Amino acid sequence: MIKSVLNRPHTTLSIDKVYKNDNNEYTLYTEDAEVKEQTNLHFQMIAGTINYEKNLSQHSEWRDQYQPKHDIQHTIYNDLMKYLMLDKWIDNVKSLSNNKAADLNDIPDEWKKATIYPIPKPKPFFANLTNTRLTTLLKTPRKAFISLLNRRLSQILKNNNVLKGN
Repeated sequence: MIKSVLNRPHTTLSIDKVYKNDNNEYTLYTEDAEVKEQTNLHFQMIAGTINYEKNLSQHSEWRDQYQPKHDIQHTIYNDLMKYLMLDKWIDNVKSLSNNKAADLNDIPDEWKKATIYPIPKPKPFFANLTNTRLTTLLKTPRKAFISLLNRRLSQILKNNNVLKGN
């Protein structure tokens, strides 16, 4: 399916078994329920924990970076979420790359039910989920909106000289 949509070659990946290494204890999961559970756990934990408190006292080099900047007016961000005129939205959509995403009619029904897909890294899979990377399919309107916000924010930061080198 990926090959047909992206028109690029790919390696197929079948997760019908999972080989896992927990502290040098190796386990091969072959039962369907176990494979699904281990796959789910792996992809939930792949980025590590996200909700933990950071103690900046251990990282003094960053402490000043996280302090409020008194030389920056907070009002400079007011236009970031300003209502978008139709002509600006059309210009934004036209500026997006072509042939990067399929429209809803070209996406297979199976793809509409999920949000992430494992893709094999350029090495043998061997039923090891760490030999995969994830890709997330985002709907084109979301991509366009994020692109617009990024452009607006970049312009605000540039015009107000917010990002300064050391």
